[in-house]
Amino acid sequence: MKTLWMLLPALVSLKSSADERPLVLRFDEPSAHWERHGLPIGNGALGAVLMGGVPTAEMQFNVDSLWTGDENPGGSYDLGDQARPNTFGTYQNFGSVIFEQAGGDKAVTVRSQNGPGTSNAPDQSVAQSVDGDPRTKWCVIHHDQPLVWVADLGEAKELSGYAFVSGNDMPKRDPAAWTVAGSDDGKVWRTLDEQREVAPIDGRGKSATYGISKPASHRYVRFSFTPRKNTTHFQVAEIQLKGIPLAARSAVPENYRRQLDLRLARHTTQWSEGGVTFTREAIASHPAGVVAWRLGADQAGKLTGNLRFKGAHPQWEKSESTRDGLKLIGTLPNGLRYAARLQVIAKGGTSTSKDGRFSIEGCDEVLVLLAADTNYVMDRKAGWMKGDPMKVVDERLAKASAQSWEQLRAEHEADHRRLFDRVSLDLGASAPEVAGKPINLRIKAYRDQARDLPRPCLDPELEAMLFQYGRYLLIGSSRRGTLPANLQGIWCNSNKPAWASDYHSNINLQMNYWLAETANLPELADPLFDLLTAGAPVYREHTALEYGADTEGFVTRMSINPFGGTGWNWNIEGTAWLSQHFWEHYQFSLDEDFLKETAWPWMRDVSLFWLGRLKELPDGQLVVPNAWSHEHGPHEDGTAHAQQLMWDLFSSTLSAAEILELDPALQARLRETLDKLYGPKIGSWGQLMEWMEEKPELEKGNHRHTSHLFAVHPGNQITLQDHPELAEAARVSLTKRGEVGDSRRSWTWAWRTALWSRLGQPDRAHGCVAGLLAYNTLDNLWTTHPPFQIDGNFGITAGMIEMLLQSHAGVISLLPALPEAYPAGSAKGLRARGDVVVNLDWEAGTLKSASLTSSVSQTVRIQLPGEAEVRKVELIAGQPHTVGRP
Repeated sequence: MKTLWMLLPALVSLKSSADERPLVLRFDEPSAHWERHGLPIGNGALGAVLMGGVPTAEMQFNVDSLWTGDENPGGSYDLGDQARPNTFGTYQNFGSVIFEQAGGDKAVTVRSQNGPGTSNAPDQSVAQSVDGDPRTKWCVIHHDQPLVWVADLGEAKELSGYAFVSGNDMPKRDPAAWTVAGSDDGKVWRTLDEQREVAPIDGRGKSATYGISKPASHRYVRFSFTPRKNTTHFQVAEIQLKGIPLAARSAVPENYRRQLDLRLARHTTQWSEGGVTFTREAIASHPAGVVAWRLGADQAGKLTGNLRFKGAHPQWEKSESTRDGLKLIGTLPNGLRYAARLQVIAKGGTSTSKDGRFSIEGCDEVLVLLAADTNYVMDRKAGWMKGDPMKVVDERLAKASAQSWEQLRAEHEADHRRLFDRVSLDLGASAPEVAGKPINLRIKAYRDQARDLPRPCLDPELEAMLFQYGRYLLIGSSRRGTLPANLQGIWCNSNKPAWASDYHSNINLQMNYWLAETANLPELADPLFDLLTAGAPVYREHTALEYGADTEGFVTRMSINPFGGTGWNWNIEGTAWLSQHFWEHYQFSLDEDFLKETAWPWMRDVSLFWLGRLKELPDGQLVVPNAWSHEHGPHEDGTAHAQQLMWDLFSSTLSAAEILELDPALQARLRETLDKLYGPKIGSWGQLMEWMEEKPELEKGNHRHTSHLFAVHPGNQITLQDHPELAEAARVSLTKRGEVGDSRRSWTWAWRTALWSRLGQPDRAHGCVAGLLAYNTLDNLWTTHPPFQIDGNFGITAGMIEMLLQSHAGVISLLPALPEAYPAGSAKGLRARGDVVVNLDWEAGTLKSASLTSSVSQTVRIQLPGEAEVRKVELIAGQPHTVGRP
């Protein structure tokens, strides 16, 4: 069936004033802070983050399938359960490509040689010890082993003293003993100072200074720290060398600019030096399967330097030189093979490859092609692994290297824009002095003005960019044939990321894909369905082990990996939540082949599990036993969250069976169960009850989760149109949850944006957009949990669409929750259920006109803002139908 999103370029014009405005994240200085200032590119499977360093540039990269772990039959998940060993694994950092350009000022670089030590968090790496910001820190889990810090000063400089600035917490983590040494070659070291049994620094954020009795000049400086006893961590906020600037943000080069263009999916760094303008451009091409990095200058012969790999697993891998570049190969402990290769194509000058480095000298232009992959296959029968990844890498590079940079770029941009340009959003123009700021200063200004909510939107173009950033990131991290986007998409710089950077099924994985349908990127949800379908045989076996061999159907634990493995607790209700995505994909596409072949088997089997597990109360009502209101309160029978999920699951499975005319016996069983299912209840103070018995001490407090409001969004059991009393109770409950209390997370703001929109509270919905930008958005527009977690970026896009278009209640509702912050604007290419694409224009807070285009001829019901009456409209396949006010 050819759905409308395939026909869209021919059917819908997306031209509007928003199309002419730049969608660019710009910085005016380089950075070493990956999480806050890195800018991501991705082709679905291969992702990279760039920070625009000069003269040394690092491009950190990931592959979607670089995972440790296996099917994890024991089910443990880092809980210290020795009886059930944890083999769940974790998503991995692949490594980096480093380009060290010769010429210009000698850059001071630092590195750590931690041995078994591991960074405590992605944003607490050695780079934070020299970032000039005492609020950040280098924090390491030391495993009772020495820690080594090395600075390469670029040339010999005299060291006469040094200082440490203490970290923000726990004085016992301060340096306790160390040796300072210098070297001319980085191999032979001379001791300059030693300190033993040093007391913690007197105060957090304060400095302690030490002198060198015999100052000496060396190119390299090394600190060898002995961690303090009886503590697991070592930390220091800043390490300073007297008279030698170390800050990673050193002097900004002349005319420096780095940016990420969301429309073109291109990262660019540019600066001037010695009368020469240097430009570095990077794209992650889906058609070519490579990252292409062009190094250029506006004068011939000005490019000289070295390229090298910095792998993230030195214990399991090796880097080698090749005739035309470099390669990196390794094998993880679970047997997963991985490979990366650089192919370097230089114009002019000379180039050599030796000892793990590729050197260029006097070149005019250099094109660096990066391909990387693993031997993971989404096939349990193959043992989840098959073949030689280097063979795949070589094939991609052979194809890509046959094209010029201009050809690669044009092919990439056409592919990206085929998806990205389906939707445009205009929320109004920002003042030029606001829109002209670099993104970090722009977000800071927004934070400053948004702290006192509610406030009018002073940077509507920034909010529109946040919306489009979610679409950009999904295009970059979820394509047909890849794994789905995990907690960090395909952008992760740690081998021990928070929550394993896994597929978390208590909202996070689901939120990653809320926008796929409404933001007109439906095919990008295919990886989600592929992974869940491939893992089903393993889920079935694990379910039988946990619940008995005669158990029908299956469920999963909370965390999911690419090998069918699941971990942490048995968050079995989450599998019902995942079922919603199969049904929603059908509702939006009307694709009966998908419904029969892909959705039905999953929905049927999850329903069979739950039909056999429900508990009957004395009055005959059915409840989920021992359920949870996620991360809030006790496990009890009949929690609102679990009951609402069952209603959603059984209702959609019944509808699917009726459409497909399948399994009459199951249909009858589902109808009978739905009639007996314990439903939503209103409590004594007007709230939607979260448990079967009231718990005021929990219900009235701030909390990030709103699990008992699933029926409002993303479910549709409670709607303003059909259940006003329950909707009002949900409003009362959501109000009591608070706006900024508890521990707000990025995904929390996104979910509440959608909830307030569905409850007809537009300004409160917009307040959550502002809250996300003010409290949980980093300088590069990545949302933070903390740490960086991508579900907030995806979720806020979906939440903002709920302000402009809803179709969950059987009616296509236009501008159902338009906030005062957006008095005039337009949205083009949004998608409603029934495969209807909607364009909207509004002025003075009122709908001006709308057009609807359907892939099939059908009758739809439309609700215009401010009108009580629902209109019936006949849509003819492929023909836009315009509605508006007279």
